[in-house]
Amino acid sequence: MVFAIKIGTPFARPNSVTITMIRLIIMPLFVVTSILGAAVQEYGPVPVRPPAADRIDAIASMLDEADSFRQYEHAEFWAATAQLPGMEEVMAEAEAATQLPDADLEEFERLHRRFLQDGNRSEWEAFIRPFRRSLRPLVLAECIERSGRFLPVIEARIADQLRWPTWVASAHDRSGKNLSGEIVQVDLYAAIQAAEIAASLLILEDQIDPQLAADARTELRRRILGPFRRELEGRQEASRWLTASHNWSAVCMKGIAFVAIVASETPHDRAWHFAAIEDRIENFLSGFESDGLCTEGVGYWDYGYGRFIMLSELLRRATGGGIDLFARPQSISAARFPFAMEMSPGRYPAFGDCDLNIVPSPAWMWYIDRRLGLEFVDPAGIYTDWQQVPGLAGQLLFLDTQAFPQADVQLDKAAARLWQDPLRGYFPVGDIFVVRSAAQGSLAASIKGRHNDDHHNHNDVGSFVVSLDGVPLLCDPGREFYNAKSFNPEYRYQSPVYNSYGHPVPVVAGQLQGTGREFRAEVVQRKTSKRRDRIVLDLIQAYSVPSLQALTRTLEFDRKKSCVTVADSVSFTQPESFETALITYGQIQRDGSTLTFSDQGQTLVVTVSIDGAEPVFNETVLDADWLDRWPNKLPGPPTRIGIACDRPVQNAVVRLDIRVSEKQPSARRP
Repeated sequence: MVFAIKIGTPFARPNSVTITMIRLIIMPLFVVTSILGAAVQEYGPVPVRPPAADRIDAIASMLDEADSFRQYEHAEFWAATAQLPGMEEVMAEAEAATQLPDADLEEFERLHRRFLQDGNRSEWEAFIRPFRRSLRPLVLAECIERSGRFLPVIEARIADQLRWPTWVASAHDRSGKNLSGEIVQVDLYAAIQAAEIAASLLILEDQIDPQLAADARTELRRRILGPFRRELEGRQEASRWLTASHNWSAVCMKGIAFVAIVASETPHDRAWHFAAIEDRIENFLSGFESDGLCTEGVGYWDYGYGRFIMLSELLRRATGGGIDLFARPQSISAARFPFAMEMSPGRYPAFGDCDLNIVPSPAWMWYIDRRLGLEFVDPAGIYTDWQQVPGLAGQLLFLDTQAFPQADVQLDKAAARLWQDPLRGYFPVGDIFVVRSAAQGSLAASIKGRHNDDHHNHNDVGSFVVSLDGVPLLCDPGREFYNAKSFNPEYRYQSPVYNSYGHPVPVVAGQLQGTGREFRAEVVQRKTSKRRDRIVLDLIQAYSVPSLQALTRTLEFDRKKSCVTVADSVSFTQPESFETALITYGQIQRDGSTLTFSDQGQTLVVTVSIDGAEPVFNETVLDADWLDRWPNKLPGPPTRIGIACDRPVQNAVVRLDIRVSEKQPSARRP
């Protein structure tokens, strides 16, 4: 049984088919939406500025032109690559890509403009997706087969993309000025697409038609390097992501770095871009708390920090090890996040805009494991699941795993203890806790303190998760399917998935939690032992209720008894209504004050007691238009079980005793 209060546990590699489905379908949604912002837009410490001249000169002396990347000419490398699992699928994708026509530019523009008309972004994204993904299998197939038959198609795909009026996504061109050509900016889509074109040119080098290669480099400079430099030098209005501390920083700069390697006109120009990226990456790393907490959740960690890993490795190889972003202390802290947040193998709490079934890529976990010498993931140190790495640019790095350093970054003793604690994960700055059983994969729990002003914020101070053998029977609902309203403050907190009603937290005197940093929790107590962990949160500041005198939530995790207790203690100056809640995607049965939750062959029994009143139960299905569209194949809308005092109370303690059932599940959804 797992309860979401974090305790670090060695990472077990999840099912690759599940990961592939989630990554290919869900993560593009993360990619194209995060620029819209969250409840609050936070920025890093580095302002918009050009890089320092002395640093440019220093990096220019580091540039390593010799065999930094595996190109077409490395025939032995590609012969070995051809034998890797998954190459048959690549060849089949490449064959299918040979049938892809040029993009219809009229349809491109019509669908691109549709977002400006009615907020529909999905049609343009679906239209453009096969074109944007075509270069990866074609280039890999040509390197493997080495017959030249894919080259004309690769050239046609590159030439087609050079004709597109913009590489910026429709949802990120709200003025329409990128589409019209009035301005040229870099967004997630442009950076990713440019990296694929740049990687194609880098790998195939002299195989591509020289004039087309020259035209492609000119366009890469015009669409990527040019606006990036103009904005940093103050000659063009700066894009918000240049100072943002969220995942856009890492994603865009990874693309810019790859383009700089291929399209810079001189080594000094390349060094300028590397120095600018090195300067700017501090903003991204500042988005993590000093203890490594990623407030955007595991899904966004996977997307943003994963691209940071690619960026770091790209610069490390291109500078002969002179720049190693991964080795920075804040990077190492951020690397711990998914290890510490793991409740059981492949199971993470869905706090904030995170998905119930999301898992971090095995590639990133392997890379961290290898660089730190942890031996959590793969003691042999060889990564073979290269297909989990997104894009041609990323796969070029991870196909050549022998180029990665091994156990070259050392943890101090205190940090090592945090990494290797099998019973708990703890973020002392971020106030998120994970507690686990000694038996891997059994009962676990997690609880969230913090405040209601995070990136991709939900009003969920005090939210908790309990899982059993990896099944989150008592859960946080996760996020809605993004749409044009998702980041509109006037709409966002009307949704029960974003406001506190849809989370397992109290409703106090009829009031939900407030939005903002001032609505927060304080950690009153944290006690740990091999048998029992106890976390006490003061939640009084999360509510704006004048009569509220005290409100604490205690989570106690007993490993010997295999049980979790959650107790809310409340005091008012006058009698008021009080209610708490449980959230589940599973089946529910109630017998008096005992609730049974079952899902996927696992069952938890929750016994409810209230000192000062009697419990009254109510069920609400948290239905919304996003639920049927999730590719996770969730069993249906989550259900909220409200547990209210039967009368106004001045003092009360609501206690939830959560235990593993000895019986097999037989419940049905009401």
